[in-house]
This record gives sequence, C-alpha cells and structure tokens, in this order.
Amino acid sequence: LQEAQALSHRSDLISIYNNSWGPAGPSATGFSRFAGPGPLTLAAIQQGVTTGRNGLGNIYVFAAGNDGYLLDNVNYDGFANLRYVIAVGALNENGQQAFYSEPGACLFVVAPGGELADPNDFASGIITTDWTGTNGFDAGNYAGVQGTSFAAPAVSGVIALMLQANPNLTYRDVQYILAQTARKVDPADADWTTNAAGYHINHKYGFGAVDAAAAVQAARNWKPVGPELAIDSGVFQVNRIIPDNSAVGISSTVSMASDINRVEWVEVTVDISHISPGDLEIVLVSPSGTQSVLATPHIHNPFDTGVQWTFTTNRNWGETSGGDWTLIVRDRVGGVVGRLNSWRLTVYGQQVPGTPPDLVAVIPNEGSLIEEGAELLVAPRELILRFNEGQQLNPNTLGAIQFIRAGGDDSFAEGNEVVIPIGYIGIGDKPNEVIVRFAENLPDDKYHLVIKGTGANPLMNLDSPPLPFRYDPDLGTGRDLTMEFDINVGPQVLAVVPQPVYRGDFQITAPAGSQITDGQTFRVSDGTFQVTFEFDTGNGVRAGNVAIVYSSGDSASLVAQKIGAAILAQGLNLTVLVNAAVVTLQGAQVSVDRQTSPLIVKSLYQERNVIEVYFNDDDLDRNAAQDPRFYQLIFTRETASPDDDLV
Repeated sequence: LQEAQALSHRSDLISIYNNSWGPAGPSATGFSRFAGPGPLTLAAIQQGVTTGRNGLGNIYVFAAGNDGYLLDNVNYDGFANLRYVIAVGALNENGQQAFYSEPGACLFVVAPGGELADPNDFASGIITTDWTGTNGFDAGNYAGVQGTSFAAPAVSGVIALMLQANPNLTYRDVQYILAQTARKVDPADADWTTNAAGYHINHKYGFGAVDAAAAVQAARNWKPVGPELAIDSGVFQVNRIIPDNSAVGISSTVSMASDINRVEWVEVTVDISHISPGDLEIVLVSPSGTQSVLATPHIHNPFDTGVQWTFTTNRNWGETSGGDWTLIVRDRVGGVVGRLNSWRLTVYGQQVPGTPPDLVAVIPNEGSLIEEGAELLVAPRELILRFNEGQQLNPNTLGAIQFIRAGGDDSFAEGNEVVIPIGYIGIGDKPNEVIVRFAENLPDDKYHLVIKGTGANPLMNLDSPPLPFRYDPDLGTGRDLTMEFDINVGPQVLAVVPQPVYRGDFQITAPAGSQITDGQTFRVSDGTFQVTFEFDTGNGVRAGNVAIVYSSGDSASLVAQKIGAAILAQGLNLTVLVNAAVVTLQGAQVSVDRQTSPLIVKSLYQERNVIEVYFNDDDLDRNAAQDPRFYQLIFTRETASPDDDLV
C-alpha cells in the first residue's frame, strides 16, 4: 500500500518519480529471487502512465540494482523490468560498466554511478553531501558513494530538462528519445550489437549512456508517437523436458502477425518446473535474429521450485512483430532436470504509417549538389543518391534508377537518347543512400536521372509492407522522377601517347639469291585478290603459283627488282616501288604473308618526333586544339626538383 501511495502521490503535479530502491538481492539475502510489485503498486504505476500529467503519463525511473557482481540481473526485479519504467545502470569513471551494475535485456540506459576502490576514494565515486560527523558515511560533511541509486537521478534530471524543453512529451516519447540519443560507450565491449532497426544495444549498457544535450535537442521538435498497440500469442503449451547440463537445450517457436512495425517492448511470461531455477539460461530470438538474454545461471532462492515470471526486453526496439519468435531454454548445470510447461509472448509498440522513399539529395564526388536544371562544370565519376531518413532501400530494386544521355545534341526531342552504362550501383554506408559509379567519364551533354516508382519494377523500401518510390496513398501507386542536368565541361584528356607507332606501307627487304631455296613462297593481297609467288631456278612451280626466276649469284637488289616486276605484272590494286633491296607496296588494303620465304616484311613504323593527345567524345575547336601555346613538354632531367626543368 505504501509503495502504491508513494508512486501515485500527486501524479497531476509530479512528472518524474525517481526510485533508487528495489527488492533485496543476493548481497542482502545470499541469493537472487524474482520479486516485484504487488497488485496495488502495479495498478498505481499503470494508472500513473495512463492519467498522470494530465494524460501524458508519469515517468518512472528505477535503479537497475547493485548486485551484478553476484550474477544478479535487472530482469529479476519486477519493478525495474516493467515496460512503463526506465531502468538505469551505472558507469564507472572510465565510462565502463561499474562492477556492481546489473545487466539485463530490459536495461534502458546507463549514467555515472561511481566505483569506489575503497570508502575514502572519493575521486572515483559520486561526490555528495553527507550527514555531519560520524552519523554519515564519512567523518566530514562530504562522501564518495557508488551505486545505480546515483545513476538513476542523473537520468531523472535529464528527463526533467527534456520536459522543460517540451512539456507535451508522453512517457513513451521520453523512452523513444532516450533510446535514439543514447551514446555508445565502451565500444570494444563484445556484447554490443545492432538490431534490425539500427539501434545499438548491449545487455550491460542498454541503448548506451544518457546524452543530455542530444536528448534535450531531440525533445524540442519531437513528434508524438502513435497509440500503443499490443498483440498477444496466448499461452503456448510446450510440456517438454529441459535436457540437463546441455548447451543446446530446447526451443519453442510462436508466430506473430505484422500488426506492429515499430516494436517497443516484448514481455515473455514463462512457466518452468525446476527445483534449481538458477541453473537456467533463457534466451528470446526475434524474427530479425536479435537475441535477448532473459536469465543466466546464478545462485537462486532455494525455496523456489520453478520460474513463473514475466521477463521483458527492449532490445527489439523499432523492429517488426511479424514472424517467428523463438524461446530457448538451456539447463547449464548438471544434477537436476526441469520442464518447460508453457510460455506466452506479448509485443507492444505501434503501427507507423509507411513512409515511401523519396529523393532528397544527389551528391557528386566533386562540386555542389545536383538539382533540377543544374549545370555541372565537372563531370562526376560517382554520385550518392540520398533518400529520406529512416528508409531502408531494397537493393534488389536498384534497377529502377537510370541515367539517360541526350545523344550528344543537348536535346531530348530528337529520339536519339541513350541509357548510360553504370559501372556499379549499391546501397551505401547508410540504408537510405545509393552509391552510383559510372563505367566511363560522362561527356558534355544533357542528362536525365530517372527513378521509377511505377511499372513492374519500381524502387522499393523494406518496410512492412514495402512501399514504392514516392508512393501516393490516394492513387495507390508510386510516382516516377525525372531530373534534368547539364554537363558543360571543356575537353578532357583521355590519353597521351608519346612516339606513336603506325601501320603504313609494306616494305619487303629481299635477300641475295644465295639465301633463297628453290620452291620457297610468299603471298601478296590487295584486299580483293591474292597471289602466291614461288622462287624458281628453272625447275617450274606448283600449279597456280607465279614464278620468280632467280639464280644463286643474284644480288639482293636484283632479287628485289625481280620481285617488284613479278608483283606489278599481276595487275593488283596497289603501287610497287623498288629502291635497292627494298620493295615497297602501297595500298589501302595491301597485305604480305612471307610464308616460307626468307623475305623481311615490315608494316609498322614509329614517329619519334610526335606526341598524340586523345580527348573525350566532344567537338574540339580545331584552331585551339592545334595551337602550341596550349601544350608544354617539360624535360625533368630525371630529378624530383622542378628547378632544373627544361620547357
């Protein structure tokens, strides 16, 4: 009765009830126990969050408990694990879990609570005024103290600042703000994980350390959350033996509807027969895979013969209720066998109307944001498409994003538009961002960014249910976006080729007759006809071949003359020039195959005094492109210093 009266006293005027107390734990009794409010106290708290503060709800803050070093858990405290309550753990001076602070799946946030190396070590504790003289903790008027009892008031103070900034916050609004603005501490701790809604969670730290500045700032313009919904599985009968001393244990699964797409709290009510409840580990796994450890092995009340208790978890905050929820029960200590009789799952939260994805910014790797009608003076190689906050885009629907080029004429009226190939497209570091990398530099032209919200394959998010890009609930369909922008860049150098090599006329260097063997052949083609020539000492040639009669005493120049005369006599579409021992064949499609002959055939040559510069696909001003004032060739003398460079 006194608890109920205290927790409902002047609920119209009192906004925050700070509670630095709770049921006695193992440091007082020698064992952990499940203990919580009686019916009058529970009714008082329920009434407070319903009608207190003129219907906005009183805020109840409870210390998580100081027996963590004795394996106690805040979830065994029926006051602190209520979904109406904000359970607060303690940090030491290093921003880590104080040794005494109790962990738990229902722990909400943490705040400084001190950690004394000895009673006189004020520096590592919370400094507070003390009773004078020997009546207090210390002979002086101040003392260093520790405990979640000192962390809880710090959070209550932050909440008071939040209500001062926005008096219209409901008790659930306060919980949302604290969860969203809490600061991740002790980041190396292995228990940190991120749930499916993006919240950082830890059994030792809840959502993290309370951040007064961030919480107050968020409170100023906070939009109230929607009505609380609840879905209940009903009692699920299991009646299965829990294997003794087993790391596997047993599991039981219930399927829940998707009526809640923003989960807040989950209650798990279990009925387990076991004369040593402290042997048990109990874990809840959400449809998204988030695990909540509800109980771990500990020294338990020897008078308990089982677990008939409601555990809670906030680790599924923001997730969806839809899907299979699995309860796992393991007996980690040998000697006693128990039974999971039944369990019940209740999910609380809200159904937030879906927000469709919408484009809010196009960010190039260089230059300013791209907007409708923008003119870019630098061609982007990469773009970040940023959509509205809170979106989780479906990576399988990114094909709805296209870039279309006008076709080189800066006009979309000619019908010669082309789709730009994308080298890479994927979700960025944030789930509401898309990274686009182009396969090649974008040339000077007009472009359309097109995002489809209609048709068979629109851009979709991963909401439940999923919504297409720019969904209009009145029309029942999404909408498309076309954003036009212009790339207006100067010529871009794609490649520089010093001393280029060209394919030109075929040059045949003839050997002397003594280096030729009777019957050797080579072939010449003008692109239409080809002729095979055969060297002959008078024995005749194979059918179809043209003879080049020679003797072993012929000089290379004489052999070249005979080769040139034989080729010229065939009437091929080419020009024959003979200079000493070299025969030059000129023609657009001429080719020479030396086959078995000892001829030396060349068609490639290098321009040693030429440097070629290749530009992008853009029309160049010929006079400017050929103006030597726009080019410099610098001889560095193979040193890093520019002082000795020669232009």
